[in-house]
Amino acid sequence: MRGRMRSIIRRCILTASCIALLGIFSTSRGRAAGCVVPERIHLSGLIFMNRTEAVRAQARLASEPFATLGKSMPSNYSADMGWFTPEQLRGTDYAAAANLPAGSTTAPLTMPGLLQTEILHVDEVRPAMSCARAIASYPRDSWPRLVRAATEIHHHKLAAAISDYNAVLAYDPQSRSARLGRAEIYYMQRRYKEALTDVDVANASNSGDSFTLKALVEAAIGNDGLATADAAQGIAQYDGTGQDDTFARFALGQAYSDLGYFAAGIHEFDDVLNKHPHDVQPLLARSFALFSIGDIRGALRDDEAAARARPQWERPYLVRAFIAFAVGDLRSALTYAERARKLSPRNSYAELWVLVAKRALHQPPVAAGGRPGPNSTIWPQSVIDVYLGRAPLTSLPSTVMATGSLKERLRTCEATFYRGTYLLYSDRRAALPFLNDAASQCPYREYERAIAERLIAGGSTVP
Repeated sequence: MRGRMRSIIRRCILTASCIALLGIFSTSRGRAAGCVVPERIHLSGLIFMNRTEAVRAQARLASEPFATLGKSMPSNYSADMGWFTPEQLRGTDYAAAANLPAGSTTAPLTMPGLLQTEILHVDEVRPAMSCARAIASYPRDSWPRLVRAATEIHHHKLAAAISDYNAVLAYDPQSRSARLGRAEIYYMQRRYKEALTDVDVANASNSGDSFTLKALVEAAIGNDGLATADAAQGIAQYDGTGQDDTFARFALGQAYSDLGYFAAGIHEFDDVLNKHPHDVQPLLARSFALFSIGDIRGALRDDEAAARARPQWERPYLVRAFIAFAVGDLRSALTYAERARKLSPRNSYAELWVLVAKRALHQPPVAAGGRPGPNSTIWPQSVIDVYLGRAPLTSLPSTVMATGSLKERLRTCEATFYRGTYLLYSDRRAALPFLNDAASQCPYREYERAIAERLIAGGSTVP
C-alpha cells in the first residue's frame, strides 16, 4: 500500500475567483445546491508615472466620463484590471474600490514601492446570486461556472464539475482555472495522461499551482525525478508573490519520500505542519517518512495526531496496525486493523491486515462478515484469497518486477511481501527471501518496503 495520500491538500487553485476562500460551499444536496456567486466588481484603471499627472487627470473627470478620458491617454496608460470580489480587494492597495458603486472612481492611489500612481474606475457591479441564475444571466462569463464546478467537486459530483469546466473551455480554451480544475479531477480519477495535458496548457503561465499539480501527477505515475523538479519549481514560482507555498512544499516532501530521501521529505512536512498542524495528510506523510528511517515514536505521534483530527477515518488505524506488526506487537496490530475495517468495511487493505495479524497470531482466518465471499480480480483480493485458503501461496508472484509500469511493480512488490508475511510466523527461514526482496526492490513509497526492513532487522515491543 502506498505511503502517500491519494487526495491533495485543498487550496484555491481556481485563482480567477479564489472560490475556496469565499465560503460558497454548502452541505445541501443537488447538482450545486447552495452554490452562490459572490458580489463582483469590474475595474478599469489609468496608470500614471507620477502623482502630478494623476491629479490633473482626476480634475478632468469632473467634466468628462472616465472612458473618454482613457481614450485621450496613450494606450499604455489604460488597463483592464478585471473582476474582483470585495473580499479580494479589502486589505490590498485597491481596497478603496471595494465598496464603490458602478460608475465611481477612486482618488489617485500611489502604489508603495512603485514609481506610479493609479486611478481605478468601477465599470460594473454584479450582485451576489445563485450559480444557476448567474450562468443564465451571463452565459459567456466563466466565473459562475468555475464557482459551480468547485462546489460540485466539494460534493464529489466530479462528472458535473467536468461538464462545467468543458463549457468554460469551449469558449475560452486557455482558461487556466478551468484547465487546473479539470486536471485536479483527472488526478483524483487516476486519469493521469489527461491531467498532464491540462496542466501543461495551464502551465504556460508558469504558476506555482500548475507546477505543483504537475508534480503530484508525475509522482502518481512514478516519474519521481520530474515530480521533484516540478515541485521545486512550484515553490520558486510562489516565492515573492505573497502566496502560501504549502501546497508545493507538501508535493516536494512527497517527491523526496518517493525517492527515498526521507530526511529531506520530513523537512518539507515540518514546514507544512508548522502552518497547518492538524492537517491529516502531511501528518500521515511525515509519519510514514519517520517510520521509514526507524523513528517509531515519531511515527506513532503523528499517526495518533491524525487519528484525533479525523477519528472516523480508517487510515490512521491501518497505519498503526502496520507499525505494530513491524515491531512485533501482533495483538495491537490485530486490534488496529479490526478498527480500520470497522470504520471502512470496503477497504480491502484493512481486511487483508486483519488476516495478516490473525495468521501471525495463529488464529483461524475468517472472511469479512464471517462468511466467504466470491473471488475478485480487484487488487489485493488475490492476496486475501491466499490468506483465506481459497488459493495456494504459489499463485502470488514470488519476486518484485524490476521493470514495467508502476502499477505492475507495486503489485508484484506487495505480492512478494505478503508471501513473506504469510510464512513469517511459521517458517521464518522460508519467509526471509521474500522479505529481503521486498525490502530491497519495492519502491520507497511502499509501506510494505519499510515494514519488511523492520521485520528483517527483528521486531520489538512498541515503545
